[in-house]
Amino acid sequence: MTVKALELDYGPVIDFSVTIDRPFKDTGDWADHPFMYAGTLESPTEIANIVEDTPAVRALIAELVEEPKKLYTGTDCSHRARLIKAIMGFWS
Repeated sequence: MTVKALELDYGPVIDFSVTIDRPFKDTGDWADHPFMYAGTLESPTEIANIVEDTPAVRALIAELVEEPKKLYTGTDCSHRARLIKAIMGFWS
């Protein structure tokens, strides 16, 4: 998984994208996939858009790019999938 977050010069916005090497094909592929909560996708290997530049978005992005965590419930991948879905809520 590759995460790109570029602060843009105009307005308080970030050019945000997540690219993966394993395409998201259908709901049968939802087990531990970073896009499993993203809904309908234009591209099976990339999510990209402009997001608002807020402290909440910066915190979500920072947590998304951290080293994998050992979680007591769920998996690191499902946690990252929820972070991606949360960031998508800030699409401009």
